[in-house]
Amino acid sequence: MKFEEIMDRIKGIEFDAIRVKSQYYFEAIILRDKLPVLAERLEKLFGKQLCPPEKKLPPDAEKVAGAFGGVMGDQTLYFLKENEYSYFAMLWPWSDDCHITVKLGRK
Repeated sequence: MKFEEIMDRIKGIEFDAIRVKSQYYFEAIILRDKLPVLAERLEKLFGKQLCPPEKKLPPDAEKVAGAFGGVMGDQTLYFLKENEYSYFAMLWPWSDDCHITVKLGRK
């Protein structure tokens, strides 16, 4: 997988705001009613979400999540390790129950 593939798969999804769009990192805000489409595409790319975790995260996923402050109970982490790169998608819901911060990246 390449980070460009992730970005290609999310094309057409309507984001409320884009905060960062760089070569290996993307951060945006999505409204909750748009989440099902995004979640479906992320699951096709990454497989089942790792978080909210019922068990401890794999060490590579823990390291990536830790760089962003870890993953709390209501947050979601998708993670895939391929060769020397880790790819991730993090979904952090806001307290207003309407907005969700989306973080996609390669480390």
